[in-house]
Amino acid sequence: MKRLVLLACLLTPVCVHAQEWPGWKRLREALAEQQLEISRDDPRQPHVEAVGRALLARQNPRPPWEFVVVDSPKVDAGCGGEGTIYVTRGLLDLELDDDELAGILGHEVAHGMMHHVELNQQPRLQMEQARLDQQKALLEVEELERQRSRLSPEEFARRQKELARKALELQERIAIIQASAKKVELNLRAQEADADSIGLQLARLAGYREDGLVTALAKVQEAGGNPQNLAGYRHPPVAYRLTRLRQLLQLLKALSPPQSPDRSPNDQTSPGGTSPRP
Repeated sequence: MKRLVLLACLLTPVCVHAQEWPGWKRLREALAEQQLEISRDDPRQPHVEAVGRALLARQNPRPPWEFVVVDSPKVDAGCGGEGTIYVTRGLLDLELDDDELAGILGHEVAHGMMHHVELNQQPRLQMEQARLDQQKALLEVEELERQRSRLSPEEFARRQKELARKALELQERIAIIQASAKKVELNLRAQEADADSIGLQLARLAGYREDGLVTALAKVQEAGGNPQNLAGYRHPPVAYRLTRLRQLLQLLKALSPPQSPDRSPNDQTSPGGTSPRP
């Protein structure tokens, strides 16, 4: 029940165009560093986007999400932030079926909905600002030394004391940021577990098989997919994720109500008789 409530809270309307979002800047920067580009002419691009849109069908009818293919042989998928999802040519070359692709995309959409990328980047951004403030403080110390001969001993001592106070505050701030960064590292596995669970439910609600992510990850594992994605983020070991997902599927199966006898187990259509799939 808690999962369903969380999922309902995540499906909120948004109206900013996707490419205006910070996630796109992060993705472009990551691709530029590795001299990679988005492949707009990949023939599989429309289908990737259609599956992604199906996962978001219960959200605003005009969500600012975009699903793109990156021209890289690396087996990878990722989220640059809310509204920004990519898969690589290498991943699509594994010939994932729709259920498997929906599982992968659902996982990344869940990361975006829960703002994991933004949360994880906060300590790094805060540390960058702290380093800038540190450089500024050093310049202030140098300037005070240059002015020493023109200041009274009392004024010099006052300013020196003020700079010492600022330095102590900055040191404490850096310690807090470092502790926050360590906490983020500890939370990464929990975030992956949440994204797997929510992504699985997004796929199910869109009419895809619940085990699509499991079979997709098995293909990734067989292909020797690198756990570190294009943005430098490291996923937990695939074997660990597969074990947890299979346990989750068994639990969901045990909790699911019996299927209506007048519907085939393979029937993917909605009660109205139309398929939610692209």
